[in-house]
Amino acid sequence: NNEIQSVQFGRFLDEHKLIKPIDVVVQYQSGRVNTLKGLNTVDEKAANELSDEVFLELRKRGYILPFYSMMTSVFHLNTLLTRHNESGAEDKIAQVKLDAPQEDEASKDSAES
Repeated sequence: NNEIQSVQFGRFLDEHKLIKPIDVVVQYQSGRVNTLKGLNTVDEKAANELSDEVFLELRKRGYILPFYSMMTSVFHLNTLLTRHNESGAEDKIAQVKLDAPQEDEASKDSAES
């Protein structure tokens, strides 16, 4: 039942163009960089532009709490960063950035063909 509700919630967000993909770029003090790909978040600009009818539908379907939870979950990255740096890890995290996904070379090549 929860799976069905999750799929319906995702479809609703997708239908109303409320999802945007993000990459999380983690930069370490050593200069090493890791990029986490394939993540999504709520598009805040689109959320702020929702019509009253769509917002009411969001509420009626019981999606308000998961919607706001999804929107604010990105702020938990700061907690993870702090925990990592306090864990005694040798390579501390210097910065975390959220970026729009970059096309890789394979994607560019297949798009151009």
